Amino acid sequence: MNRESESRVIGFCVEQHGRFDAGAWGRFSSVSQVELAAVARYLAGVDWYGHGAELAMVARTLSPLGFAELVRATDFDAARFAGMLKAHLRQARQLTEV
Repeated sequence: MNRESESRVIGFCVEQHGRFDAGAWGRFSSVSQVELAAVARYLAGVDWYGHGAELAMVARTLSPLGFAELVRATDFDAARFAGMLKAHLRQARQLTEV
């Protein structure tokens, strides 16, 4: 996943965090379905994001590949992605508290 794709999907994930819509994941066309499936599969497995069951279903819909295969196919850096997404979520939360 290149930096541009990563940035687009992080923005999408910030929006989805507050008002999750499983259908929006299938309509999101700013990154490839395989990249989005990697993100959905990752987020389905973490407790800090929420929407785990829905994200697991979204990931299965986007790609039949398992997480390890998606990581290899997309060069998805889960640790980097998690750090960046958490920072953006904190920033979004701070903006709404002001």
